[in-house]
Amino acid sequence: MLRKERTQSINCIIYFKTTLKIVLLVLLFLIQFIMKNAKNIVDRYGELLESQTQIIVSRQGFFQHLLILPKYNIDSDVSDVDFWTLWSDSILQLDPDTSKRFFHHIKLDIERKAEDECHAFGAFERLRFKTRDDPESGTVEGHCKNCGLYTQASFNLHGYMQMVNKAYPNGVIKITCPICKKDGSVEFPILI
Repeated sequence: MLRKERTQSINCIIYFKTTLKIVLLVLLFLIQFIMKNAKNIVDRYGELLESQTQIIVSRQGFFQHLLILPKYNIDSDVSDVDFWTLWSDSILQLDPDTSKRFFHHIKLDIERKAEDECHAFGAFERLRFKTRDDPESGTVEGHCKNCGLYTQASFNLHGYMQMVNKAYPNGVIKITCPICKKDGSVEFPILI
């Protein structure tokens, strides 16, 4: 019994250290980004607060909303900075173990939200169970506007987040329905 408790304690310490490392890397990235772009971020945040954007209020926090905004105009003399590229490049700098834990955290968050909005729960859970060991894929459910059926899909999280970036400001990701074969008829929600 003592050996089991010691193993659990060691696992908790490893998890804590990895989580702390992820948080510190994200904070470092944010500090560097904010220091380079502070005025523009403050201006953009003011615009978002004054706008009637429902996405922030209903589902996303400020950082997640920044992630899907297409561009920031840093200076009039400098070309726009693509926040997605900055974020994506930062993720590529993580060591493999930290990257897996980071994507696993995102996976759990997305799948919890998807579960709350799920209509075909059995099919959703079966697909989620099949992909449970892949920390870089997330299961979501979409709805076909043509045939009315629900479709579950497992997306690579990096690809999903890139589709989220491209889908902005529509608020949905569209793909071809696997049942009725109509292009762009299945709509998946943005869950980050």
